[in-house]
Formats: sequence, C-alpha cells, structure tokens
Amino acid sequence: PGWQNQYGATCALYESEGHCEGGDFTSGHEYTSSEEFGLPRLHCCICGKGAPSRTPATVLASTGDLPAAACSDTPGWRNNFDATCASYESDGRCAGGGFLHGEDWTAGPDFGSPELNCCACGKRPPCQDTPGWENEFGGTCARYEKEGHCRDGRFVPGHEYTGTEGFGSPWRHCCICGKDGSAPPPSPPPRSPPPPSPPPPSPPRPSPPPPSPPPPSP
Repeated sequence: PGWQNQYGATCALYESEGHCEGGDFTSGHEYTSSEEFGLPRLHCCICGKGAPSRTPATVLASTGDLPAAACSDTPGWRNNFDATCASYESDGRCAGGGFLHGEDWTAGPDFGSPELNCCACGKRPPCQDTPGWENEFGGTCARYEKEGHCRDGRFVPGHEYTGTEGFGSPWRHCCICGKDGSAPPPSPPPRSPPPPSPPPPSPPRPSPPPPSPPPPSP
C-alpha cells in the first residue's frame, strides 16, 4: 500500500498509462520495470507482483520476440543472511523469474538484491543486440557505438535525437543504447522557446508649449 516510485508513479498510474496489463509489462514499456523506476513488478499486481511472468532459463528479450541468452545465477552469490539463489527457490520465495506473493520484502539491497543475481527471482540474462538490425540511414548497433551516439546503455548527451522512431528506435535493438531496459528511451529534444515579443513603442513626446504672446506696444 502506498507504493510510489521516484517519479511519482503509482500502481494505478502504471495501469492507466498503459505500462502494465494483465500482470506483465506491455510491449515497448519494459524500460519502466527497472530498478531506476522502483521495480514496480515487486509492488503492483498489474505489473506481475506475485505472478511470475518469465521462465528463468529462456527469458524473452525485453524488446522483441526473439529468445535471449539463457540466464545464469551470479556464481557464488550469497546475501548477508547466508541465503543463496538455491535457497530462495527452495524456501518458496522466488519462482519462474519473480517473487512469490508476500515474499517481495526479501528483495532489494538490504537482502543483497537477489532479483539482480538469481534467475528464479528475476535476474535478466545477458543482453543481445537484435540480429541484423539497421535503420534507414544505415545505422547499426556497432556504428552507434563507434560514432559515439550511445555508451553504457544510454544515449550520449546531445545525441538523444538519434534514438527516436525516425532513427528506428535503436534503444529497442542495441544493448549499448539501452535494449536491456536499464535506461528509459530518450526524450525528444525540447522545443525552442518562442522569440521575445518586441518592446512596446515609446510614448510620443509632448508637444512644445505655444509661443508666448508679444509684449504690448508702448
């Protein structure tokens, strides 16, 4: 109750804005599921709380229908309570890529972030570029990296314009641009502010006083 992420989004807002439907994230909105967005699937039923939505061995790629690489637990992971990925599953805390109902309190940094280390709890598999992707300008994932448009799963500041639909939405296809869902898609550049209005015209100068009458004749 009362969950809200750092952007002010609630479970009701995730539903009304179409980010989630039927216990899963809608296509194209997977980027709103990450830790940066407060892991809503651990809090909102509409996004999958209590209802595992992915299988640990063949997790689907976050932005397409191609299967991603198989998920592997982080080798040797163990939290400060001595829990392992195997015990999270055997103790009935996680299954099928999500926390079971009422067990999401064991997620997060205080418990060693099992959702980032254990496939049964939701660890994502290694990201893979969409094979053969190329936009209409000949841009490929390799070229986006080489030309400095993207770095570390995000668009480089000033290059966000290359991430729009007009450029083939590379954040849906290239790991270097954020395909793994670690970063939201780039926002379109802000519109230029309108030019300032011209200053109002200066008021007219006052008319000179009328000439003084001539002195009377002697």
